[in-house]
Amino acid sequence: MGDRTMQGRNGESQLSGVRQAIGAMPLRDKAIIAGSLIAFGMFFLDPLVLRWARELDPNVRHIFWTITDVGKSGWVLIVSGTAVLAFVALGYRATHRRLRIGRLYAGQIAAFIFLSIATTGLFAAFCKLAIGRARPRLYDQVGSFHFSPFAFDANVASFPSGHATTTFALATALAVLWPRYAVPLFTAAAWIAASRFLMGAHYVSDVVAGALAGTVGTLLIRRMLCTRRSIFQDAGDGPCLRGKRIASRFQARPSLLPVTMPGLSGWLDRVAPERTPLSSEREDGAIGPNPPPAESSGPDDRGRGLSRRETSFPPFAANLGPENPSESASR
Repeated sequence: MGDRTMQGRNGESQLSGVRQAIGAMPLRDKAIIAGSLIAFGMFFLDPLVLRWARELDPNVRHIFWTITDVGKSGWVLIVSGTAVLAFVALGYRATHRRLRIGRLYAGQIAAFIFLSIATTGLFAAFCKLAIGRARPRLYDQVGSFHFSPFAFDANVASFPSGHATTTFALATALAVLWPRYAVPLFTAAAWIAASRFLMGAHYVSDVVAGALAGTVGTLLIRRMLCTRRSIFQDAGDGPCLRGKRIASRFQARPSLLPVTMPGLSGWLDRVAPERTPLSSEREDGAIGPNPPPAESSGPDDRGRGLSRRETSFPPFAANLGPENPSESASR
């Protein structure tokens, strides 16, 4: 048992060393390696995989026809764009400051997903037009290495794969927001992207180039947002979400969290553990130290000696309702 644990730790340390070595490489070297892999695929892998894909069982091909439409960018842009507008509208209509912050922050997260898909999709569309590689359906006529730049023809718009760009951009954006789901997200993205060359709609190199474009483009957008301190911030070891600051503002009002975004309450609890409120953060939302709770005089006075957070009022009635103007003026 101890040997297995030691081997597991050694494997993790070696994997961490490989990641650090790749991360320390200059951008030029990374581009050279990626370009070499794509060129190798164009020369040798694309014809072989295309012949093998044409011999697939029709039932297997039907399965990939079913899942390939998930890689279209239209539905992702519609859902994320609608979420941005909805959260921004609900945020500005909120009467409570903490509720407004939570909804606007959820809108920023949806905007990050929308920006990742839209930007990488536009880049892939421009590359398709500028490179003009013939699709596999024309392999018998022109081969796998035929290019017609700026032909404005869908038959010569194979490189890179737009579906692969969208799926990997979406997987990267969601993995950045929820790292614990990175493995299933990238696994699903790989299967959806692989459906493109298994169906004969793209070559393998087209799919690999699209996956690289979606992943790298999303990471560059995250870095840009980190420099602007919009959604991410630099924590010393790389960009990370600014959710800790948002979560600290919600600690005094936990009942506000479920209405900001589905799943945001549990996520904020993970990124910001329980802490002791500072003296400048009163539980009733005012500025100044928390007032000392009054002592209960007996069993009939239950609730009188409790603080506002500990009373048994309904959560939304106590936290979302407008405050008493006379009470606010007396503060």
